[in-house]
Amino acid sequence: MVNLIKSNYMFGYIEGYYGKLLNWEERNKIVKKLKNLNMKYYFYAPKEDVFHRALWRKKYPDEWVKKFNIFTKFSHQNGIKLIAGVSPGLDFNYSSILNPNENTESQSNDFKKLIEKCFFFQKQGVKFITLLFDDIPASFSQNYKKYSEGATHALLANKLSSQLKKPVLVVPRVYADELAFDSPNYLNDFFDTLSYDIKVFYTGKNIVSKNVKSDLKIISSMLKNNRIVFWDNFHANDYCPKKIFLGTRSKYDLENGIMANLTGMPYTDMLILDIISISTNGKNSIKNIKEIFCKNKIPKKFFKIYPFFKNPVISKEKKTKKDKLDLSHINLISCLDYLLWKWKHPLSIEWYSHLINLKH
Repeated sequence: MVNLIKSNYMFGYIEGYYGKLLNWEERNKIVKKLKNLNMKYYFYAPKEDVFHRALWRKKYPDEWVKKFNIFTKFSHQNGIKLIAGVSPGLDFNYSSILNPNENTESQSNDFKKLIEKCFFFQKQGVKFITLLFDDIPASFSQNYKKYSEGATHALLANKLSSQLKKPVLVVPRVYADELAFDSPNYLNDFFDTLSYDIKVFYTGKNIVSKNVKSDLKIISSMLKNNRIVFWDNFHANDYCPKKIFLGTRSKYDLENGIMANLTGMPYTDMLILDIISISTNGKNSIKNIKEIFCKNKIPKKFFKIYPFFKNPVISKEKKTKKDKLDLSHINLISCLDYLLWKWKHPLSIEWYSHLINLKH
């Protein structure tokens, strides 16, 4: 059990990946896992939900609303706080934010739509709203040449927070150090404008990082002031769907919140949450990992090929020492054949394509 939770500390699960969309039963299972591990937050922001991102102005269908309402109540009953994301950045009209004195009905319509979507989520019992600007084209200056993109995104967050009468959370367009090189002024302008009570999601030096540390002075300052929540992509695989990562880290930064964006495979994600839990408590030895695998009914044969599934390659970071495989004593193909054809389990179904890919 995780027992290092602070009152202002966010620790939980992000449904924020590409290429997967959980159903309600799967979400309920993850909520139960979060409860068992004493993780308090579920962040709903799937990229494949068109009403969250591509068609953010449109209302959710009535049937979806009924199911989301049931999910919200179920989460509350299990002590899990819901965060809901809205991603208007692909085509938001910023004119009403930048020129409020020239505000027309057509200019202000987008902000009204954004408020309606956020009020909808609040009415359903969502605890926090997150405004997301991640993974949008860096084309702001083409339409708004006189203005700072970072400052404008912060202004929108401030105005939204004021209308909702509570702080929102924000994912800036520059959400990792490696994205700052092409937009060097974005984060400084963003934090100079952003209200102090608004927390920001950040992934660290890279989009996939081992921790939330940063080489940028502005982010280091925000970390010290507890204004950053770690959007953790360490186990995510939507950028490399033929692979899965089931390893641990030697250390988690517990000074700031950690929200884990995972795979969208529900049984795999529940296993990874177990792994994150023991890592957070410093119990990430091989023995502890074996215990987690045994608890999840993973055959011992899998541990022989486990080194292939441990960690992603982190760009611009030192390479970690690879596990040595004694190929003369371990018949890897035999192990894979057993896992592919004889192991029957929800995890074996989710991992079939990954195991067959490794065999090939």
